[in-house]
Amino acid sequence: MSEILYLRMEELELGLVSLLRASWILATVPIIIACLPLPGLGWFRKILLGFAKRGKILQSNSKLTVPQRFFSHFYVVAIFWTTILLIAVWLYAIRMLPSLIEQDMFSTITSHLTGGSQAFPLSKSLSTKEHVYNVWLSVFLLLLMEVQVVRRFYETIYVFNYSPSARMHIFGYLAGLFFYTAAPLSMCCSFAPEVLNFVKNMVAEFIVKGKDRMLRHEVNVWMFVTPFLKLPWFAWLGAAIFLWGWVHQLRCHEILGSLREKTEKLEEYVIPYGDWFEYVSSPHYSAEIVIYGGLVVASGGADLSLWLLFAFVVANLVFAATETQRWYRHKFDDYPQLGVGLVSLLRTAWIVITLPIVVGLHPLPGLRWLHTTLSQISERGKIVQSNTKLTVPQKFFSHFYAVAILWTTFLLVGVWSYAIGGDSHPHNVWLNVFLLVLMEFHLLRRFYETIYVFNYSPSARMHILTYLLGTLFYILAPLSLCCNFAPQVLDFVKRNGHMSMPKFNNMWMCVTPFLRLPWYTWIGALIFLWGWIHQLRCHQILGSLRDKTEKQKDKYVIPYGDWFEYVSSPHYTAEIVIYGGLLVASGGLDVSLWLLFAFVVSNLVFTATETQAWYRHKFDNYPRNRYIIFPFVY
Repeated sequence: MSEILYLRMEELELGLVSLLRASWILATVPIIIACLPLPGLGWFRKILLGFAKRGKILQSNSKLTVPQRFFSHFYVVAIFWTTILLIAVWLYAIRMLPSLIEQDMFSTITSHLTGGSQAFPLSKSLSTKEHVYNVWLSVFLLLLMEVQVVRRFYETIYVFNYSPSARMHIFGYLAGLFFYTAAPLSMCCSFAPEVLNFVKNMVAEFIVKGKDRMLRHEVNVWMFVTPFLKLPWFAWLGAAIFLWGWVHQLRCHEILGSLREKTEKLEEYVIPYGDWFEYVSSPHYSAEIVIYGGLVVASGGADLSLWLLFAFVVANLVFAATETQRWYRHKFDDYPQLGVGLVSLLRTAWIVITLPIVVGLHPLPGLRWLHTTLSQISERGKIVQSNTKLTVPQKFFSHFYAVAILWTTFLLVGVWSYAIGGDSHPHNVWLNVFLLVLMEFHLLRRFYETIYVFNYSPSARMHILTYLLGTLFYILAPLSLCCNFAPQVLDFVKRNGHMSMPKFNNMWMCVTPFLRLPWYTWIGALIFLWGWIHQLRCHQILGSLRDKTEKQKDKYVIPYGDWFEYVSSPHYTAEIVIYGGLLVASGGLDVSLWLLFAFVVSNLVFTATETQAWYRHKFDNYPRNRYIIFPFVY
């Protein structure tokens, strides 16, 4: 009988999970299609936009609409439904405590729940400690979700001052109700049938025995706290990300709510400023993505249902944010244009290409495949085999620096021309010129090394995605050094009708502005030069290991000398020092440069780890005292 019950529960679980995932896919795919600039789909994009429009974007005379203040309905439903799920899963989690915590700590409740009634059969999943942790992890996720929807409900009542004409489409209203029903359920769907069976049995026992005849047990506060303290590290990392987005969304909503005072001029709209509004047009949507991204991280990334939920959130909000910015630019002639968009795009690009590498360094449960995939993509040179598919010769490294030199020179000429163009500019412009000069200096040496220093083995290859990522890096990196002034530089070039090399009336025009740069710029330049020199030495050591003879083209030996005495990949260490020097020279106030530096560190740490693993596998006598990339640390 019990085996039949388990089988039915598994079928119910599979059916619920499959239905939820199919729902998220069906809801997400149309939005993604509408976002793609595919020909012949203009009608489809227009229909979906009609459903997505709301607030200031949607006209009050549109048909099939409801007042935007009905947003509060979403959160009433969400609070009610999330609370029910939270209580049910939490009670079920407490039911499973004997599998997680020592028996004597909860003897009373254990006696009641396992011996006081046979109405709660032990399923086979209760025998595994991992399953118990997953249940408590779902309780944790539902708690975070509850915190989110309660705050959103508060905002709809006390923070937002909806215009009487602000409306939303009825399909958008129904989609919101669906979302706040399916989202909390996605956080516990893997064992929802078990929880449902537990609740049914508990209710049945209450009906049969009555309140007075049911055994009482002591309530110990530690039974609610201890299991959370035993949650894995990624749960708390995800919670921190969630809180970061939660706080910023609250601030952005307060800014939006304060734009229109409760006066008779409720139809008036103004441009919002402050917090993340300085970077993007819809920062409350950006924060929402961060919030649900935090939930995915907190879950360990092992549940496909949460990934599909996150995909829907991203697709839906990107689609809505695009329309919102289009409305802003049509409504306000003075709306911030390229500057904010370019900076935001750059920072987003750095985050997008950095996060997978950071996660891949210490992959979450269920994401081991990410580490494997990144390892395969990052392999190059001596690590990757020549017969590996989707590879190009490693000597194509020279392409990176050819592209980078041309692009950096173009930017340098433009910014330098703008800096001496006759108008008054802040010292930051000359600081950007200085950073681009250092970057040019670095790239010229790297290009020289790929031609004259390195003697690439004929079998040395790199993955095609590494090649593409390297090309992207050397486009984004120089641009990150001057992105804050790119719009002004572009306007300056347009006014002049062309871009030419700066003309100097005397040498002091070239020297004086740099002498006025702040002290930290020169400290950063010294750090840059320190890393630059050591990377040159380490590259010369690597280049000299293999004589240019046919017999030794595929021979590898252990490198010694300079920083090789301390770490396995000192040229990567030097690269981090170089970009750290650029960061210091900039003053450390630009988030774009911090994100650039974060990518450099994470990417090189990941690659250096793989390199040392290859060294130790290849050479039995490889020095065991060598660190991977950071001396005496890692």
